[in-house]
Amino acid sequence: GDAVAAASAASATPKEAKEPESRTSSSPSSSRALINQIERAVLHLSSNPITPSASATQTQHHHRHNTSTMTPTTTTTTTTTTTTSSSSSSSAMTPHTISNMLWSFASLSHPLEKGTLALFEKLTLAQIGHFNTQDISNTMWAFAVIRHRPSARVHHELQLRALDQVSSFRSQGIANVLWSLATLRMTPEPRLLQGIETKGLRSVGKMTAQGVSNTLWSFATIRHNPSQKFKQALQLRAIAVSQQCTPQATANILWALAQLGVTPMQILLEDFELMISMKLDHYRPQALSMLLWSYATFDRQMPPKLYKKIGRQIIMTTTNFEPQTIANTLWAMAKFKSFPEGDVLQAIKNKIVPNVDRFTMQGTTNTLWALMKLGQHPTGNLADSIRIRLTAQSTQSPPGPDESNTVRVRDGLLSVRPMIRADTEILRALQARALTFKGEFTAQTTSSLLWSLTRIRQPNIINRQLVAALEDSAIKNCLSFRPDTLVIILWSLAKLQHPISAQFFEAFAQPLSRALPSLTENERIILGWSLQILGFQDRD
Repeated sequence: GDAVAAASAASATPKEAKEPESRTSSSPSSSRALINQIERAVLHLSSNPITPSASATQTQHHHRHNTSTMTPTTTTTTTTTTTTSSSSSSSAMTPHTISNMLWSFASLSHPLEKGTLALFEKLTLAQIGHFNTQDISNTMWAFAVIRHRPSARVHHELQLRALDQVSSFRSQGIANVLWSLATLRMTPEPRLLQGIETKGLRSVGKMTAQGVSNTLWSFATIRHNPSQKFKQALQLRAIAVSQQCTPQATANILWALAQLGVTPMQILLEDFELMISMKLDHYRPQALSMLLWSYATFDRQMPPKLYKKIGRQIIMTTTNFEPQTIANTLWAMAKFKSFPEGDVLQAIKNKIVPNVDRFTMQGTTNTLWALMKLGQHPTGNLADSIRIRLTAQSTQSPPGPDESNTVRVRDGLLSVRPMIRADTEILRALQARALTFKGEFTAQTTSSLLWSLTRIRQPNIINRQLVAALEDSAIKNCLSFRPDTLVIILWSLAKLQHPISAQFFEAFAQPLSRALPSLTENERIILGWSLQILGFQDRD
């Protein structure tokens, strides 16, 4: 129960949060044919040899030690046209020209041909020694926007050049460099991250709302936890610019803090909750999901009025819910102590079956777990009635690892008020989808899925092939389970009345012997019952 929920929290992180905007300027409206002609003209340069000038070559060899001549430009959108007496095409393509052309193509969302991208990489390497902070920022940002992962050499040289220039970066440049690395899932140079933190701490007071969002989102995405001082400074800046935060920026900031394991400042949450409430009509499904996931990860209860308003917005936007959004929203709702309204849950459930083939393994696991968790919690008057009418009720088996007396007697009280339950079609679809990942099951996935299956009240719809696959996974991962998770595994298989194999007995004998001293009295009772049902007493 709680152990499974805690384990699910760690892996329910949205796999791909919405990338924050890196520019506020709008793309000019241009004819696609004209853009194609421009690209062909640029590509024509590749027919000439790309050879760096003598000064560029010299600087490239020594740029890591000499930064005194590098002065950042102040423009970000103006393409500079440079004429030169050299016949070499590369000498006509200055760093400003290269970066601004790339920025322009990216801003126009124009997909570049492989040959054009290769040319830009060659030009970048030829002129890297002359790149200033704006050139570096624009080039990296453009590669990220058009989803082009540059070669290892280009990636390495751009980062080293950024490291040389890090003290000259403006706050927006820092945010863009980080965002680019995170978007392309490129491994940052540790020294560059350290330099960015040092410079960022000095310039954080000039960051825009989008810059704060980009920076935090990037750190969380590349799984780099910055210093406590920098995280605090970013939170204070987020408070100062909270009114300028877009819905996605707000969601990204909260998601990043949750991902980094940071408990937000109370004043930050209060400011954001006010802005969320005011701008809620503009929140898209992913941002709503990220808000709920963040609060659930913070283990903080969302204000009831705001939670209800978010529920209404969810109903209005479920048409655009993606599988990851569905999984994270349901997981967050299952973590909250306040139960969602029935129509909200039903609106989300309606999107599961049509999209089930696009669910990831973790999304499938979390969705099934959340539905079962939500299905066991009574609401409103039913909860009150259970407390009032609680009686000592005999059961054939002890409660599960997370069951209480209140939950034990629920079946006899369903007539008071129907509970929200998962539909048969949804449960069958999710089980079938989970089975497609049987070769990839992790220890956590195994325990979460087994626990979820025990909550299905209709034995005839339990996918026995999935149970068998989970037994195989439990054998494979037996040495990875915590003591309390071992109990959940055995209890679940016993509840499911699954006939386990001799290989299972052999695999679990040693882990169980090691786990016994650390189990609580209640866990030992549950374990004893499970072993008896599974037939362990008949084994040597």
